Parts: sequence; structure tokens; C-alpha cells
Amino acid sequence: MMKIAVAICEILLLGLSVTAAGPEVGINDEPSLLKFDYGNSSYILYHTAVNWYTARNKCRQQGLDLVSIETEGENTAILNAISSFKIESFWTAGSDKWQEDSWYWDSTGLDFGPTQNWTPGQPDHSGNCLLLWANVIGHLWDDADCLHLNRYICESQTYICSETSP
Repeated sequence: MMKIAVAICEILLLGLSVTAAGPEVGINDEPSLLKFDYGNSSYILYHTAVNWYTARNKCRQQGLDLVSIETEGENTAILNAISSFKIESFWTAGSDKWQEDSWYWDSTGLDFGPTQNWTPGQPDHSGNCLLLWANVIGHLWDDADCLHLNRYICESQTYICSETSP
């Protein structure tokens, strides 16, 4: 029965490499800075600086996506994890590419909601992709040009697949 459940989950998740325990985290073609877990998610911070589109594609090639920060607890966990990286900025899944000032998580399609951690004076219309700005200002949120080169954070969620047959 378990093999059926895993197969059902793989089909429902559009062919991602998924087991009943969650997506397999593959080895990316660059070294990671840090891996950590919070709640039902796992996070991987990557060292190579790339544009937002490349970061999203690299995450998706592993069955992951750029991080979406949906709760205050998740935001705090991410900020605590990356606090030692003083000069690095990190791409997230945040975007307003489709409509200016209408921010959403590209990974889920959901609006930001109440959890937001903008740098004072942001967003200032300098770009359409959300960046966790360098720690010199506390890794607060900033809108940035999607073609700038920054490090990035991939996120996976634990998927619980039903063991019942269809």
C-alpha cells in the first residue's frame, strides 16, 4: 500500500522526487552555506551569487523552490540562521512582477499577507524581486532588480502523502 501512496504523491506533485517523508534534497552544482529545518520545511542557503531567475530554476531543478516567508516564526528562524552572514544578501520567492506593489510568493502564488519585514522606505520600486538585504541592516526585506547577482535560499516542505489507494 505504501508504494501506491508514494506514487500518488509523486503524480500530484508534478513529478517531483518525493517520498512519503518529503522531497529528496539533491546536490546542487555549488556548495551550500548552511542547511537548517524549521516547522515542516527544510532550507538550504547557496553560496553562488546568481540572478533571481537562475536561483529559482536551480531550486526547482532539485524539486525545491525559493523560500517564501509566511509567518513571523519562519521569518525569525530564517533571520537567526543567516545572521552570521554579514555581507551576503539572499533571494527569496517574493515578487511583484505581474503588478507593481502587489507582492506575492512566486513559489506558492499567495499574497504576502500580514508577515512582512521591509527595510524602512521599502519597497521603493527599484526592482520586482524580494531580497533579504545584507545583515548590515538586519537582513530586512528590499525590492531589487531581479537581474542583480545574490545568493539564494531554497525551501522544501514536508509532504504527507495519503496511504489510501485512489
